[in-house]
Amino acid sequence: MKYVAFFFALLWGVCLGWFYPTANLVFSLSLPKGQESELTGFWIYSSQIIVWLPPLIFTLMNESGVHMKYGVMSLIIFFLIGFAFICLMAPWSTIREKANEQSKMINDSDQETIQDVNEVLEMEAGIDINDSE
Repeated sequence: MKYVAFFFALLWGVCLGWFYPTANLVFSLSLPKGQESELTGFWIYSSQIIVWLPPLIFTLMNESGVHMKYGVMSLIIFFLIGFAFICLMAPWSTIREKANEQSKMINDSDQETIQDVNEVLEMEAGIDINDSE
């Protein structure tokens, strides 16, 4: 029985070691151009805001005297919710096409950047702002 536990521990470790880098890769490949930092911050916030809920449910059920197997089975709801969201995801080719397009939330033509201001000042004053002398 001890070797079965070792086998499942090894399997669990390989699956978790594969899951987290793959999740980061899929997320980074599906971001629209120009919104990488904004959406990465939102993703980190969203992934951490609910992380306490499954252990809380299990602990409350265990401390209430409910058998531990039912506490573990109650966590299945979170996997079902995740599976439902994965089923709603668009095909990967569509996601990659949309990610390669410029974001519609960013309108570069109307915004003046600091580089534009520096170029105008350099042209008017005849000096190089980036020169450290």
